[in-house]
Amino acid sequence: MKTYKKIIAVALVAGLSACQLANMQTTATSQQASAKNTHAPTELSSKWQPLLDKELSKWDIWLGVPHSSVTGLPEGTYTQDNLYKHGDAKQAVGLNNNLKNVFQVIEQHGSPVLKITGEIFGGLTSKAHYQNYHLTMEVKWGDKTWAPRLTDKRDSGILFHCQGEHGAFWRTWKACQEMQIQDTDFGDYIPLAGVSGVIKTASATAKHNENKYDPEGTFKHKITGYSHAHTDAEAPHGQWNKVDLYVLGDKALFVVNGVQVMAVEDFKGVDGLPLISGQLQIQSEGAEVYYREINIRAIESLPTISTAPISLTIPPAGFSANIPDDQFVTRQNNSFPLSDQQNKGNWQLRTDVTDEFDGTSLNTNRWFENNPYWKGRPPTYFDNSNVSFKDGEAIFKINQHGNMKLPEGYTYTAGFLKSKERVLYGYFESEAKLMDAPWVSGFWLTFAGKDWWTEIDIAENCPCVDGQRNTLNSNVHVFRAPEDKGNMKKHFAKPKKYFFPHELQNDYHVWGLEWTPEVIRFYIDGYMFREIENTHWHQALAINLNNESNKWFNAMPDDNRLDQEYRVKYVRVWQKIAE
Repeated sequence: MKTYKKIIAVALVAGLSACQLANMQTTATSQQASAKNTHAPTELSSKWQPLLDKELSKWDIWLGVPHSSVTGLPEGTYTQDNLYKHGDAKQAVGLNNNLKNVFQVIEQHGSPVLKITGEIFGGLTSKAHYQNYHLTMEVKWGDKTWAPRLTDKRDSGILFHCQGEHGAFWRTWKACQEMQIQDTDFGDYIPLAGVSGVIKTASATAKHNENKYDPEGTFKHKITGYSHAHTDAEAPHGQWNKVDLYVLGDKALFVVNGVQVMAVEDFKGVDGLPLISGQLQIQSEGAEVYYREINIRAIESLPTISTAPISLTIPPAGFSANIPDDQFVTRQNNSFPLSDQQNKGNWQLRTDVTDEFDGTSLNTNRWFENNPYWKGRPPTYFDNSNVSFKDGEAIFKINQHGNMKLPEGYTYTAGFLKSKERVLYGYFESEAKLMDAPWVSGFWLTFAGKDWWTEIDIAENCPCVDGQRNTLNSNVHVFRAPEDKGNMKKHFAKPKKYFFPHELQNDYHVWGLEWTPEVIRFYIDGYMFREIENTHWHQALAINLNNESNKWFNAMPDDNRLDQEYRVKYVRVWQKIAE
């Protein structure tokens, strides 16, 4: 939602006084916007419920007044230059008349993605009313913008506790609370059409439209205008952001990429009564934007989430280093490793062990149908009914085994791919999207011989476990080695973890490993984040892809999140051309 500073400027151009504008902001035709909710909230369970499907079956569409620059509208459609004004909602396009296909569902990797063109102001409105919930979704900006916001920040928003009639605010949105989605302003707070909330600040004096939430603030102020989040946790343009909205009665937490950026309490409606439930709306407001993984579930309490801003220089306690946000490599070709697009390392692709997963079934020339050496760490049993192939990806799921009886001690199944060929040295790369659930997603190398057993963990991550949302792990192991290979009788490892600037499960990332007789280098999205001397890892190893539970990572099964997937686009292996 556009800040009121800019709105005032628009209003003055239109001949409206600041006093008139203030009255418009707070009253918003109270006969349209009542805070009293006469609809019973939909009963939710603790299990995630998806809200997005290709038919938008759980939503209605409301479009406001189109800008005068919009073309291709039906004859007689009311348009206007100044959209930042209240008025008769009958001037709006109205309900479920999706002109210009402003709200549409596209498919990406087999899953629905909401595309909002932004060409006409509007709101995707939930048919149901909700109370006491955790709403989660991922958001990414497109490139297109539209008048009257051609040169303004890209803008959208998540509206909640929506009440009354459509069009109460600017003939477009209901009276509601807003979690702002705007360039550099994710998680700002705006009450629309006369509702209010209370935030903590460091200032004893409330300043209209200039308040800033301070988690350590000692003053509380009733907010009727714009309030700023305490930090900017938004990902760079073009990347997905994970957004979480926790709502419990008249309180809410706004979380962006794992950081709590706003807390609001004491929600009140236009009539001054507590505001504790309502519909949801997702805004179209002049910018192309994409939403996916929109899910909701019931909660009984608000979580405790870190409010610490993401540091770009000093890693948090327990982390070896931060991964910088501006060092990732843009791919120019698929012929060479992402970190070496000019092939300075003289790499040649090993097509016999590379797999692009472009078929619909397992390539049994490259992979075992099941792991022949390991059945899994209880309670997870490896069974490849959990691995499927679609749209150029290997997809790892949970509990797809049907009625198969599991061995004693096992209560879940997961997928595992193990290469038949073992490789000594080279460059190993995979692009994947980790599970959005507390399971480890793995890409690693190992071989357990009778007296020689080593392992290199390229990716072994579970970012959905609390405390690990920004954790990038890497490790090397020697479990045993003969006398001429180091004479190792006891297991030793070199684990390290790095602070990644975003939650890893929010998007696809490229993991890389450069393994030579002298050195081992680890890469993420083309950036080398770790280098170690190769003192013990001189054994040909098999390639492994899997998902599993793992008590050492606190990654134990969550029955509410068994529908999540680990998706792998490819595994590529290069070796150096002999000079």
